[in-house]
Amino acid sequence: MKKTLIAAALGAAFVAQFAAAEVTVYGSIRESLEYDQMDDAGGKDYQGEVQLIDQTSRLGFKGSDQLDIGGKVIWQIESAVKTSGNGGTGNTTWGGRNTFGGWQGDWGTLRFGNYDSAYKTLLTSSDLSSIFDNFADTADFKGKGSVYAQLNSRLQNSVSYDSPKFGGFQVRGSYGLDQGAEAGNDSPVYALAALYSGYGFVGGLGGYYAENRTFSQANVSNADHSTSPITDGASTWATNLALGYKFDFGLQLGGGWEHVDSDDGKTGSDWDNFAVAGNYKFGQFEVQGAYAWTKDVLNQTDNSGAQASLGLVYYATKQTRFYTYLVNVDNDTKGKFKNNSGSLTPDYVDQDGFAFSLGLRTDF
Repeated sequence: MKKTLIAAALGAAFVAQFAAAEVTVYGSIRESLEYDQMDDAGGKDYQGEVQLIDQTSRLGFKGSDQLDIGGKVIWQIESAVKTSGNGGTGNTTWGGRNTFGGWQGDWGTLRFGNYDSAYKTLLTSSDLSSIFDNFADTADFKGKGSVYAQLNSRLQNSVSYDSPKFGGFQVRGSYGLDQGAEAGNDSPVYALAALYSGYGFVGGLGGYYAENRTFSQANVSNADHSTSPITDGASTWATNLALGYKFDFGLQLGGGWEHVDSDDGKTGSDWDNFAVAGNYKFGQFEVQGAYAWTKDVLNQTDNSGAQASLGLVYYATKQTRFYTYLVNVDNDTKGKFKNNSGSLTPDYVDQDGFAFSLGLRTDF
């Protein structure tokens, strides 16, 4: 009897301590059924296929602990969850998505760990995201290999800071450490963003600089130089400007311009990316549209491409939405660009693709 009482007391104490830690479990299941068709190219005939595409589902845990000296310690562990064998752009290892420890107070938020760069969050985690990032990955035009925001990255070993908002203004910064042991291979990544939201206007200006990294390597910041080789004297830098306006009757419109420079230590090249996007909400429905294009990447003539998408979303509840999208990827004679989910990935240059997607997203 005494052993039972002792065990019950210990169990109650453990549960109470866990509850006091303010742990929140959250996540999102995002899945679509798609018809994907790549154009015939390279002397091969391509047949359309129906497939399930994961749209970067995730599972996370987060919490905080109030400090006597002011502010609070914050932490988060987020992992990608694959609902099917196709699609999904996240690292499926435990904590492969935004995972960090940090400190938060009236002065802002400081994070240490694996976290999206300030250059990426400009469009994905700000008031601009409802215009530029409110899409399934199949319709998303941003990221490595896509036609826009090609330097969007999650910095695996990073320090990041978000300031409080002052009159609608906010500043964000990121420093991606390079922890390689090789001498002379110091190759950090820096990112900075300034944001504004007020009177219906939203805007952001972002800057990116990667030292000793060429364009193909610049969106990775880790110690594994076998997969992310360092090029001494190389550099990549970029500027991203995005503006939008939210009308009172449910319409949102926006546009973006991005300029990228890359130098391999011998020669340099630069190019521009562009995007226009908008959505209109009426009742429980929302129409979404976007068109983005890139011109002569790495100064290669006709290494260009564009992506267009049109979608209809039905908000069944606050947590669940159903959607349908039409997506087209159009590559120039030297272009080989893809959509963010990878469901339209060319095997050859000048190969275009088309997708029709039906899906759902439910958050918890």
